[in-house]
Amino acid sequence: MSDGTILVGESEALAYVAQCVYMYHVVSDPDSTRLTAGNELDDEVFRIGWQIAAKLAKNQTPESIEWYALESAMKYHSKYRTTASNLAGFNGI
Repeated sequence: MSDGTILVGESEALAYVAQCVYMYHVVSDPDSTRLTAGNELDDEVFRIGWQIAAKLAKNQTPESIEWYALESAMKYHSKYRTTASNLAGFNGI
């Protein structure tokens, strides 16, 4: 968002990518191992996050469609589906 605000879904999507980037670098075979969530809708967030993390690890730029897909997946995540469109109230800390 251009006005400096961020939605809960956007904030959490970025947090999932950060988690995936870290794990991508510490697992022994990141191309065959990835984080999973335990259910299909929640796992979609990890699947896309891992895909983005792999690109970042290889100095590639993720496509806009991947970021949009991740934000969309957050709207179906069991923990965030009711709050994904709310303002995160992020204060920069």
